[in-house]
Amino acid sequence: MYLGLFSVCVILCVVKDLAATGLDITPSETIQAGSTSLTIRCSPAATSGYSSIYTIQMKRRFRGQYPQTKLLGMIDILGLSPGSKISQPKYDITGNHQLMSPNQSYLQIIIHDPDCNDAGEYQCITNGVSGSTTKLSQQDKNVTIQSNPGTIELTRVPDKSIYDVGDTLSVTCSGEVGNPPQSWTWESKLAQSSVFKAIIENLTEGQVVPSSTSGCDYNSTSVLTYSVTDINNGTEIRCRVGTSQLYALSTIIYVKAETTEDVQKRWLLADIERIKLEQQKLKLQISCLTQNTTNCNCGGN
Repeated sequence: MYLGLFSVCVILCVVKDLAATGLDITPSETIQAGSTSLTIRCSPAATSGYSSIYTIQMKRRFRGQYPQTKLLGMIDILGLSPGSKISQPKYDITGNHQLMSPNQSYLQIIIHDPDCNDAGEYQCITNGVSGSTTKLSQQDKNVTIQSNPGTIELTRVPDKSIYDVGDTLSVTCSGEVGNPPQSWTWESKLAQSSVFKAIIENLTEGQVVPSSTSGCDYNSTSVLTYSVTDINNGTEIRCRVGTSQLYALSTIIYVKAETTEDVQKRWLLADIERIKLEQQKLKLQISCLTQNTTNCNCGGN
């Protein structure tokens, strides 16, 4: 009977103290892919008030559409217990458990060559006795592992060595845009200029999708629809991922020089189109007059 009452008391006397646990992440909670290692150390805080420590656990909560939490490791009086697949050479897990010396107890995991699969919410959980109560404490920290943009390519359709005034071409830039994904920037520079100017119109952005090769980066596409004019000979068009010129590509548009005959021909074609429109308006007006009706737009506007 007394044992049963004691068991109930133990359950009811568990206290959650969020400040009793320390979670240290080095070199930083945000690192670049390609870093040598990431160290995560979980221990009772110096001000935890623990008089004895039962367990230290480390977990990672995966992000995504279906979040899940995985046990990375645990240490208690029975020793160190790594989580599933937490082993060398990818992981080094160490720890120290001193039942009556909480401040000397810890659990540590070193992740070698961390990549985006190691990102997520890391949880440090300690359980021990403080005064006459059992105390459970947890601290969480997010780890972000960034990657730079990768291979990008530029194509243009139609791809001609020399364009005619009035031609329309599609310039497409596509490739790896990093993690988190960075946006595309477009610029152009006339042949006689030394300054690039931003292009903000006639752009179509494709969907950002995970890379099929690395699984860590993202891919995307951006398309510029460009109309060639008589001032575009030697114009350089450039696309860039993010802000670095390391991830930029450019192409130069060469335009056929117009002769006097070419200009006259272009004007003639414009006049022909204008005359066609006027003829359509005139036919509509005649049709309205002959039908003697007001149910149509006789003004042709």
